[in-house]
This record gives sequence, C-alpha cells and structure tokens, in this order.
Amino acid sequence: MMNQLIKCPVYIIALLTLSLVISCSDTNLEQDHVIQPHEYFDIKSKYANGWIKEATLLHFDKSTASNFKYFPNGGLESIDVYETPPNHHLSMIVSCNEDLTIASSSFFIETGKYSEFFYDHDQLGSKTVYHPGGKTTFSYSEGDIKAIQEYLENGDVRVITYQDNTRDVSYLSDGQMVFSEETSLISMPGMGISRYNEIPLLNRFGEESIAVESIGTTSTASLTGDSFRVHPNLPVWNLYEDYKRNSDVIDVKRCLNDDAFRSITENFSHQEAIFNTEQSVYYHERKILKPSSEIKNQIHQELQEDSTLFALKYGDHYLSEITTGRWFYLVQVIRNMPTKTESQLLIQNIALKRYEEITDGKEYVNLEEQQTLEKVHQQFHFYSSLPKHQKGIIIRNHEEYEQALKELNEAEVTIIQKQYKPYNQL
Repeated sequence: MMNQLIKCPVYIIALLTLSLVISCSDTNLEQDHVIQPHEYFDIKSKYANGWIKEATLLHFDKSTASNFKYFPNGGLESIDVYETPPNHHLSMIVSCNEDLTIASSSFFIETGKYSEFFYDHDQLGSKTVYHPGGKTTFSYSEGDIKAIQEYLENGDVRVITYQDNTRDVSYLSDGQMVFSEETSLISMPGMGISRYNEIPLLNRFGEESIAVESIGTTSTASLTGDSFRVHPNLPVWNLYEDYKRNSDVIDVKRCLNDDAFRSITENFSHQEAIFNTEQSVYYHERKILKPSSEIKNQIHQELQEDSTLFALKYGDHYLSEITTGRWFYLVQVIRNMPTKTESQLLIQNIALKRYEEITDGKEYVNLEEQQTLEKVHQQFHFYSSLPKHQKGIIIRNHEEYEQALKELNEAEVTIIQKQYKPYNQL
C-alpha cells in the first residue's frame, strides 16, 4: 500500500572512535577486546571488570569534546558535549537513568543556556527556554502540555492554558489583563507563533482559504559513511525558511519542540563506535494557507498601528503549510568497541548481521558470533511519528520491531511538519 512505510536496506556506518570499553566475563580481559586511551581519549576510571566508568574525548586541538560517565550495565549515566573549535562552547548536558531513559537535559548556545528539560518516568514534565527579555516555562502532565508561562523582564506575563479542545492566550501587564482570547487546539494554517520561544498563539487569518494537495510518496534511506553523531534526516517539526541542516553540530534550537529529534540527540549525543540506521517517511498530503489580498492588507495595517500588540497576540510568524504523513527511524548503536582494528571489523560485521535479524526475522548470527557480540554494549531504539514512539522504544527482537511498525501503519496519518513564514512577507 502506498501509505504504508516500507523497510529499506541497511548499511553499516563505522565510527571507529575509541571511546568506550568492552564487557567481559572476568577481570582478565582478552587482549583482542581491550580498549586503550590515546592522545584524544582519556580514560578517567574503570569498573573492576574493565568497563569504562568515566572518560573524556578531545577535539583535534585538544579542547574538550565530551565528558561522560557510564553505569555498570554500560548505559549512559551522564554526558556534557562541546562544539568543535573555533566555536568551542558547552552545547549539551544530559543525565540518564539506569534503564536507559533520560532524566534531564540542557542545551546551550554561545551566549549561555538556551533550554532545559526534566522528565518523569520517561515523560516530559517541564521545559524552559531562555531568551532575551525573559524566559518561558512549559508544564506537562503525563507528557501532555497543560500550560505555558512567559515571564518578561518588565514583569509582564503571557499565559497559555490548555483545556480539552481549546487553548486560551492571555497577557497581563502590571497585574492587569490586557487581553484574553480562546482558540482551537487543532493546528491549522494561519496559527501564529513567536519564533524565539516557539509558543503557539492566536490565528489572525480566521476562515481564509486553505488549499489541499495530495502527495502520496514514500522515501527511504539508510545512512552510510562516517559521522560524529547520529543525525537523522527526518522532517523538521517546526520548519522556518532560513533553516539549515548541519550534522556536525548539535541542533539546539530544533531540539526545543521536535520531541523525537531531541530524544535521538539526547540518547546518541557524541561519537558512537558503530551505528546502523534505517528510516522511512510517507508524505500523505499538504495543506497550504492561501490568504486573500484583503486579509494581507488588514495585517499590514495592524502591524503599522501597533506591532507590539500584534506580536503579543499572533507572534512574528504564521503557520503557512502543514504536511501530514508518518515516519519511522530505527537505530542500532554498538558501544564499548575494542582498540584492535581486527576486533573492530569482526564486531562490525556481526553487528550488521544482528541488525538484519531484527529487521528480517531470520537467523544470521551463530553461537560463536553471539558470544563475540556480547563483549560490547548494544542498543536498538525505534522512533516514529506516533506520540507513543517519540521518546523511542527499545527493540529486543524482530517481533517487537514488527509490532512497532504495525502500530504505526494502522494509525491515522498525523502532522509530520509545520512550515512557518514571517508576517512581513505577506
């Protein structure tokens, strides 16, 4: 069927960074599976069985690339990541739970902290974005947004509250209500947004014409080559005209409201020893706002009369286009790679076989290869456009992979991308 996502070929990506240690059955590590520090990799401490406890990776100029700690089970405990010189600065801090879920994360730009996230039982509990003139907090219950509060340096507050089917936008100045208006929860072309903190606002366009274009195409991809980070080429949730994809840096601002992309970034945030990925995106249809000359003229006039009030109600951008469809992204990460090249190549080949077992359901790895693969840390994560998959689910076998795909393909198509334009371009 055209609207079902298909599985695509898998290729291996070998990132032979000597960042993590192998596991073994006793303290006498086999020489073929030892990891050694080197000029750009400093092992701070190890567990008694040889697993890495704490280590540091360096950039080419010896500046810090990342500091990280691991739990005894090989899972990530915490990491702070720094961007590559000449723009060297702290970019992200992540703290994890021993069950591989994220506890909290913070993202930074060159001028300081940009956003922070706190999770409760793997559900987003709150997030804060820092911006010139104040900060904005988002409150959640069981992962669902409940309220947004924007605090400005002058003491004014913009509040957005969520009910069953509506969103109320209010603004208070000196304790007095300036305005309070209600709008639909449904994202439709015309909805306003403030780009600096990406809060959804009111829709100035009302019942303007919306064109619907059928797409009905599917694209698939498997990543190949060398890369420092797992960086999927999935639809950008909030897309602006000047957006540029750059896999060499952490996309801090995209992580603000692109939940799946943020989770992938939090989980796979630095140089992975090996990773295999596949992704598939089905594009269903596109809804495009077609504003009349009359509404354009009205907006221009309102901007001239009181641009501040207009921005408080409708933001600085409007939702011009919505794309619906579905997508999935599967990633296998192998960590704890040994230093010896021959051992690395052997594990890469076995890891690819194991990946194909997950996706194909056939047996490719024999008992001896399985014993070799157990010397490293392995994770499979499945992400999709379904809300329940946005944080990623751990895949252990082919049956779980097929079940995740079935849930996705049987669900209704949903919004996979929202494209915004500034009002001054109307």
